[in-house]
Amino acid sequence: MVEQTGLWTWRNLEEESSLTEVTAEQIARIRELAVIWETAESGAAALADDGFFEIDDTSDPQLLAALEVFMATATLDKSGDTIGGLIRNPYAGATQEDRYGLESTPAPEIAQLLASGEDIAWQAEADEIILWENASLRAGGIDPKRPFGTGNVSRDVRALIDPDKQLSNAAFAKRRKWLESRLMLYLLFFVQNAQLEPSLWRRGTDWQWRQVSADEPPPGEALTRVEWADRMYLQNYYENRDYTETLHALIHLAWNNRLSGSYAQLAEQFSLATHFDGPGGTRYEGTVEERFQAALAAFPERRGETPRPWFTLSYTRILNAQARFDDARRVLEAADLFTIPAEEVDLATINPIAIAWAEGLIARHGSGMMSEDEFQSALSGMHSAWRTPLDLWHFIWNVRHDPDQYEEGAESPGVGHARAMVAQLELARGGYDPDQKLKRF
Repeated sequence: MVEQTGLWTWRNLEEESSLTEVTAEQIARIRELAVIWETAESGAAALADDGFFEIDDTSDPQLLAALEVFMATATLDKSGDTIGGLIRNPYAGATQEDRYGLESTPAPEIAQLLASGEDIAWQAEADEIILWENASLRAGGIDPKRPFGTGNVSRDVRALIDPDKQLSNAAFAKRRKWLESRLMLYLLFFVQNAQLEPSLWRRGTDWQWRQVSADEPPPGEALTRVEWADRMYLQNYYENRDYTETLHALIHLAWNNRLSGSYAQLAEQFSLATHFDGPGGTRYEGTVEERFQAALAAFPERRGETPRPWFTLSYTRILNAQARFDDARRVLEAADLFTIPAEEVDLATINPIAIAWAEGLIARHGSGMMSEDEFQSALSGMHSAWRTPLDLWHFIWNVRHDPDQYEEGAESPGVGHARAMVAQLELARGGYDPDQKLKRF
């Protein structure tokens, strides 16, 4: 039997797989970049801005992103097996201070050539082409830590240009310095002449850049129900945790008569909705609501058919936390989890039926389907229709003060979910003394 799958279409922003636009203006700025010798690590040719500072230090992240695409995908026109032409020297008119980045160039004659400010007639040798084609290119130029594959630069270069070791060690060392310095000219020629059309690019999971069109639909990935829940669980966990911490602070204020208002008013006043799709956990394009709606479309959940309706319950938690009580009710109703007899509810554990029953209570009260008096009676176990063997207030107390007795899991309702839910219920209760409860909800 083939397991049911749903199409996941949201890209992981932490994997830098979102769209990157390369504009004509950015390409023009790239053409004007200078070159210096990066002295960190093993040293390598590096790009610099018009102030002759490393381009990696720029405050323009969009330019760096475009430069990363350019270095990885732009191409040079070859005339047979040769590459060369006139290089515009960025050091024309530069001051002595501007030339500081050239002082550590391994081959002094290359530094002097650039420092002259004169345009340079350049033709790449075969060995230069070999080194360039094997160089570890990045946005800032050649990676100084591993210029040609590993941290052992001498061994890497020897394997590329003198594998049979025909050169003496002294001759090779001199040749290596000269070639690595000449790559500064190669780098300049590349940024001034390599071709790349302004366009949109996306880097895939293989870390290769691919040109895309603006209206291209996102690539889909067929995931099973468990795989889908696993992707959403971590972000959901962190968001519930942050929301719970905020509510604990509000509970302290409310129970000391320093805060009043309905939950909907508090949600707006303290921007509780922004706890969801926040910076914690794994971030994806789009919204968490889109993913829950897509999950429920791909994997419909029904009481009696879905043992662990994680999508329904987690989505309901968000909606109730955002004071969208009617929406929460509709999500529970779609899974036949809104109307649950009290005798079916076991509050001794964190289980789907107990969570759905309590979330339904919040949705009923918040949407006006249940009066304040009925709600407070249900919280304290005094409402006949909402009376369970372990009353709801004891469940709230246990989850708040002894959460370690419960288990956490990607497809269970989860302790994080329960703590967020009981925090909302605790805020609604208003105080220990029934006669002093704030009539806020």
